Amino acid sequence: MLSKTIETFRGEAKRQEVQIGDERFFLETPNIGLRKQPAPIDIVLLGQDADAVSSSKSVYNGTSSRVRYPEGMTDFHRREFIELVYIFEGTYHFFTETEELIFEAKELCLVDPELLYRESTQREAYTAVFVCMSRSFFDSMFLTQLDEQKTLASFVWNALYHAKNGKGYLHLDTNGETEEIEDCLESIAEEIRTHKSGYSFICKGYMLRLFEMLTPKLYPVLQTKDQQAFQQQLYETVLSYMSEHVGTVTLTELSEEFHFQKDYFNRLLKKHTGQSFREVRQRLRMKRAAYLLRHTSLPVAELAEQTGYQSATHFYEAFTKEYHMTPAAYRESAQKSN
Repeated sequence: MLSKTIETFRGEAKRQEVQIGDERFFLETPNIGLRKQPAPIDIVLLGQDADAVSSSKSVYNGTSSRVRYPEGMTDFHRREFIELVYIFEGTYHFFTETEELIFEAKELCLVDPELLYRESTQREAYTAVFVCMSRSFFDSMFLTQLDEQKTLASFVWNALYHAKNGKGYLHLDTNGETEEIEDCLESIAEEIRTHKSGYSFICKGYMLRLFEMLTPKLYPVLQTKDQQAFQQQLYETVLSYMSEHVGTVTLTELSEEFHFQKDYFNRLLKKHTGQSFREVRQRLRMKRAAYLLRHTSLPVAELAEQTGYQSATHFYEAFTKEYHMTPAAYRESAQKSN
């Protein structure tokens, strides 16, 4: 569990200030700010106790630090990494040049490396998890995915990351649905901590899974043109998935696969086809049945089972209603045509 990693961090953090030259480092770790060759991905666990003493621990190299800022505010700074911030508990405050941002427990934020900001050190206690990704690591996840697979997460995250309305960050509310998110973060932390061969590729897989989970949270903040393009791509992806799983697919399965509410798929299909989920599934089942009758010699009972019918009689009735002939007559007609 992520909470165990957090507790380990708290137990190992040292009570000391970090002073390098004339600069004081707040919630900063050597692997991000000082290491000559930073890792492509790291997780940094950050926190602040009630006495405004701030702590950090890099999962990558185990470095810990504790820093106190008497004036209650860090200097403005930028990170070298794209950061996905997850607030594990408490409230986290930071300031851009134009606004104060407040993140509550179980919320996330994607921060651009170009964003100039500083943190408050005189607010509530909090614990946060920072997933720090190099630009090349981030781009390799999504630009490659766009070229090869055109996944929904790739579409949404690229649209947002390259737009962001000039803010330099994306604020995400998970609505408290964080169990899977925390499981992913814990798995990433373990891969980074053990640093075995191929860890960055495994982390990339977990990050893609995490971003897929977050995709529905991001859809509402897309620009109108991107929302329309996303809906079209989602419709095509859902239709393809239904075709591949025509014998078993349910609304619950679609919800688990694509992380949208079940009712959303009915609305999506209705908008693009004028039919409900059940009607679209029925059409796809009949289309699949017709294909199998034309190209295989499967018995009708087995064919009915493959297309999702528990009863050959029900399949027979549905097929006859759709094509105005029995399955046997359809197969015979197809054979004559060939």
